[in-house]
Formats: sequence, structure tokens, C-alpha cells
Amino acid sequence: MSNYFTIIGRIVKDADTGLTAKGKPVAKFTLVWNYGRKTKSGNDPKSNFFPVELYGNENVYDYLKAGKTVSVTGRVQTGSYKNKDGKTQYTKVLIADPKGFQLIEDGGSAGMSTAVIRGNIAADATTTYIQDSQTAIVEFRVFVNKSWDKENPDIIPVKMYGKRGEALARYLTKGKGVVIKGRVDTGSYKRSDGTTVYTWDVIPSADEDAISFLKGKKPEAVAAADEAPAPKAAPEPKEDDFESTGFVALPDEFDEEYFDEF
Repeated sequence: MSNYFTIIGRIVKDADTGLTAKGKPVAKFTLVWNYGRKTKSGNDPKSNFFPVELYGNENVYDYLKAGKTVSVTGRVQTGSYKNKDGKTQYTKVLIADPKGFQLIEDGGSAGMSTAVIRGNIAADATTTYIQDSQTAIVEFRVFVNKSWDKENPDIIPVKMYGKRGEALARYLTKGKGVVIKGRVDTGSYKRSDGTTVYTWDVIPSADEDAISFLKGKKPEAVAAADEAPAPKAAPEPKEDDFESTGFVALPDEFDEEYFDEF
């Protein structure tokens, strides 16, 4: 099982550099890139943000400055911790492959992300509908095992929209092995208590092979899911439960706590 991501974007602020507890050099920085969505009035650029950690390759640390454009390839590592209020906070970071890092001197093409993940579906996909348009939103998570820590797999959220998602939802069942190709999308919404939650998802591409199913260890469960009727759609979210901005605003000052919500 594996996950493989590439992001081309601009560095938000100068990288924080230092040494790990074991004395290994590390640079931490955040990338921002735009994804142009087509609307009736034209392209609507959407800002995406993603934290990155680069271990080793310290010869490039002096170039990790605000505004620089870089291409980073690596794997996404997820985790969680308890904040001071006792609430669970989920984290994610792109662990860069030192050989998959490149500075882009002319600053062009600062707006791309690709993702390929291979793992098992954590739970049956859920379906909700966007109010007014009744466009389907199908969501599920993929567990990607780490060879060195099988007890704590990386958890990759996946989201699909429209009729394609509806058609596949019945097959996106717990335990089924999948390979997904797409892009990274980040955003935010407000809870009913007014707090902002920052989100991220892999959005499968429009290609026919963007989602493929693997032969899993439980073929009987797969067969049962194939013959089962389509699951009932979940109720529409209430307006105060989900207020999607479509953007992650860029704060005046960035610090580590900003990304604790991801």
C-alpha cells in the first residue's frame, strides 16, 4: 500500500530549519497553489495550502524563501493529537522525498497537484447532496499502511461529486482495495459553534482509470456489496452545520498552530 503526491506551488513564508531529536536536518514550510475552477463568468482561482517537511538535502535550505516556486514529491503522513481542551486534532503533512524536490526558477506553473493512493477503504462511502442543485457528494477514506508502523495507517480522505460518484458509491465499501488517481483539494467550513475546520481531500480525476478496484482479502464481502441495492442517501446537511467558503484564507501571520486543524 502506498501514497504518492506531487505539488507545485509557492512557499508561503521562509522555511523553519533545524534538527530532529536524532540530529537529522529538517526544513518545514507551507506551499500555496491555485486551482482554476470553471464558472459561468470564467475561471475561479481557488487557493490551496499544504504543509511540507523536507528531511536531509540541506543544501537547498537557503533557497526555501517566501515566494519561491518549488515542485515537491513525496507521501502524505497523517496523525492526531489531543489539544489543551481535550479535543482530537487531526494533522497531515507532505513528507518530501529529497530526490523529488526541485526549485523552479522562473516561478511558472505554480498551480498543480497530483495524487496516487493505494489502500483499503476504511468504511462504506457516504452520500449527501448539495442544497438547491441536488448534486451528490460521495465521501470515503482510504487506509494506507506504513511498513514500519502497521498499527497507525495514514488516512487519506477522498471526495467525488455528481452522477459518477453516485454510480460508484455502492461499490465503495469497507475493506475493498482501491487505487485512486487525482488531485489535492483543501478548504474550510464553520461548525455550528462558529469554529472553523480546515479540510483536505483527494478528488479523483475524470479519467476512466482514476478509480480501480483491487482483489481484496475478503472477496465474499466484495461480492455482497456488488449485489446489494444502492445505499440510501444521507440527509442534506443543515445550513448551520456546513458553511463552505471554498477558500482557505491566508492569515496575516502564519504559525504552527494554524495548521493544527488540518
